[in-house]
Amino acid sequence: MKDFLNKSINANYIEGMQTLTGKLAFMGDGAVFKANSVNGVMNMPLISYDDIISVELKNTLGILPNAIVIKTKQKKDYCFVVSNRKDIAAFLNSRIIKEGE
Repeated sequence: MKDFLNKSINANYIEGMQTLTGKLAFMGDGAVFKANSVNGVMNMPLISYDDIISVELKNTLGILPNAIVIKTKQKKDYCFVVSNRKDIAAFLNSRIIKEGE
């Protein structure tokens, strides 16, 4: 498994019909998406590893195998289009603290 800790990768965040381009950064306590914008960089809130329930693979447009969906305890889904999605999903799944552990 690849270690993405303290690294950033290129990613697109998809929410509804909106797509933001930027970087997904993996820190010790969670991941944060830093979107490129016209006026600089917009940061999303930290997605804490403690709050992640699951990480699922997704096909964008129903056919392109290039995305992951991070599901949180707050019932929020974050969809990111990334390269090497299986490696990223495996890394995130290794960081998730399962209930009862």
